[in-house]
Amino acid sequence: MVEELLRGLKQLPGLDGPLSARVIDDGDAVAAWEGPRLAAVLFPTGETLGDVRRIAEAHKDGLVLIVNPQWVTEGNVVSDLGFLPWARKANEELIASFQETYVLKQLRISSDDVRLLRSYPAPWQVNLARPDNPSVNECVAQLAERPPYKELEGILRGVSWSMSSKPIGERLAYEAQFVRKSLHPLPRQQQLDKGE
Repeated sequence: MVEELLRGLKQLPGLDGPLSARVIDDGDAVAAWEGPRLAAVLFPTGETLGDVRRIAEAHKDGLVLIVNPQWVTEGNVVSDLGFLPWARKANEELIASFQETYVLKQLRISSDDVRLLRSYPAPWQVNLARPDNPSVNECVAQLAERPPYKELEGILRGVSWSMSSKPIGERLAYEAQFVRKSLHPLPRQQQLDKGE
């Protein structure tokens, strides 16, 4: 997929030319493609941010893509972006220098299945699966900026049919039902287990 995307981008004026590919980290499948004015890093981790920084600096006048970054920027006690405050700050600034152009992130918040979507230049969308029909997702909010977790919680509480708007007892019963269903094998697996 990434190679196909890069082939398409190379058709644009100023981004043409050969690309060299290399593996940055075998264990985490981190790879990079670099050309004169075009570069991409696939699956970068917190440990490979130094490589991302070198690639970004080498292509200041071009286009650099980060595809499926694997770092987590919030919620961790030990940060993926570095332990020392100045290192973390430098890595946060590096990440902030990139514009998020396509994001699809699935979250589970207070028993609600949420999909956060951004497809540039459209605004951020908060899509919520209906508890009574999980295959149906509805857009419940559009925002100019990526919403932090606390803001998502508030948005969900404001949707009358969301689980987040329900009393705690109802949410716990729904979550228990969800867990029970997740413990059952899939229908095909049941057939295989029975030798059918």
